[in-house]
Amino acid sequence: MKRVCLLGILSVMVVGILYGCSGARNTVASEEIAAPSILNIRLVNKEKEELSRNDAGWIDLPSECKIEVVYEGNITRADFFIVPTGTESDKELIGTVEAKDSFELGNSEKKVIFCWKVPDSVMGNVVVILYNDQNCTSSEAYFFIKVYKE
Repeated sequence: MKRVCLLGILSVMVVGILYGCSGARNTVASEEIAAPSILNIRLVNKEKEELSRNDAGWIDLPSECKIEVVYEGNITRADFFIVPTGTESDKELIGTVEAKDSFELGNSEKKVIFCWKVPDSVMGNVVVILYNDQNCTSSEAYFFIKVYKE
């Protein structure tokens, strides 16, 4: 009986060591749920040419464009918003891209692309929020992308 109990205790210890009861294993898990870092955002037309800014810093949008976001880390989804001019707090969701639709570029960089059918009239700032479960990163503090279409 003592031998069976000893073997049971040893088995539990081995399983605990193999499946993540160590501090190092938990560190990896927390890196996997850390907020991603946005490295670059660009808007491109159907021909994949980057849309340029006018002298005032605004991008004149075509009827369709793509918003490309290069990031590091992991995401569960990406939300794309337009913040109408003068309403800095009212974000209008224009689309969502799930993590499965992003792809790796190499050197730990990844890209997610949103294809935007631009409404007839729009004026505001593009904001991207990348989520990794409950942790997120917003482009608002780093990228100021003013767009319009009349």
